[in-house]
Amino acid sequence: DVPLGAVRAVPALAPAAFSTGSTPVTIPTGTTAGRYYIIAKADGDEGLAETSETNNTLYKSIQVTAP
Repeated sequence: DVPLGAVRAVPALAPAAFSTGSTPVTIPTGTTAGRYYIIAKADGDEGLAETSETNNTLYKSIQVTAP
């Protein structure tokens, strides 16, 4: 996995609340064409105690094409 390094600040959320938004990322130069997954994870360092730690990850499949 290659960290893309993007971070989006989100304020504290009430139980069952969610935050929507977008975060631009840059695919590294030289990435081979193919299908990849971008994975987003909230509370990445697991620093917050939560009732459920299983709902913090979302992924999206993308297609990278040759330039």
